[in-house]
Amino acid sequence: MKLYRGDSLPKETRGVNKLRRGKTFAELFPANGLIAKFADGGHSSLIEGKNLIDLVIEHIGYELNQPEQLLSDHSPMLSFSEKIETAFRFCTKRSKKIKYVECPSKEASHFIWKLDVDLPIESEPGIYDLRFKANSIHVRKDVELQLEQALVEEAKSGNLHAIASAYLNYMANQYVDADKQEHQAKLIDAVTFIQANNNSQKNNKLIFNALCRAKRDNEWLLYPCDPMDDGIGHSARFPLNENLHPIYLKAW
Repeated sequence: MKLYRGDSLPKETRGVNKLRRGKTFAELFPANGLIAKFADGGHSSLIEGKNLIDLVIEHIGYELNQPEQLLSDHSPMLSFSEKIETAFRFCTKRSKKIKYVECPSKEASHFIWKLDVDLPIESEPGIYDLRFKANSIHVRKDVELQLEQALVEEAKSGNLHAIASAYLNYMANQYVDADKQEHQAKLIDAVTFIQANNNSQKNNKLIFNALCRAKRDNEWLLYPCDPMDDGIGHSARFPLNENLHPIYLKAW
């Protein structure tokens, strides 16, 4: 299964405003992989007492200025699409079609995350439980190149900021590759899962919205499920691994 998620590069995601909301912290991707919005202002009360179908329909089916929007704004899940075009449209935040080409990372204006994974057997309709090891293999070359370029810039201009940032990413990759624990996440086929749990006990408007949008966008959800160090709740981070690939793009 190949799934895609779009993001802008760091220069386009700096600053705190609503257009940043929903980003997966692109500037940290060489170090942290993907981070769900729950890490940016989320708290346990948002998901307390809610089961998986509640989280899915509120993540996808929310209406503006309604209570469920708060959960969507700080969701513990990450949206993907079966179509790379849909992922690119979401990362540009524009309705009209924009052409793009693949390019080297240093020339890119955007990147697409590709999640390329062999699906295990469903644990229930639309739910796939992933088990994997952390691995920086698909970003390692770019991080090493970033460090080389930063060293050149520092030699020319004395700019230490770039080299500090690059070195932190390099060290983070070393940490990822030293991580031997097994990680876990749920991959959710949103349409199949919603249809299997479509019952009168749920908010019909949310169900309708979520199902329409999930069909329109060929949407899947990734739910990082590593337990927190204190044993309460789940981590919002989906670490780098051999199934997660960055694709660099240049809009034109």
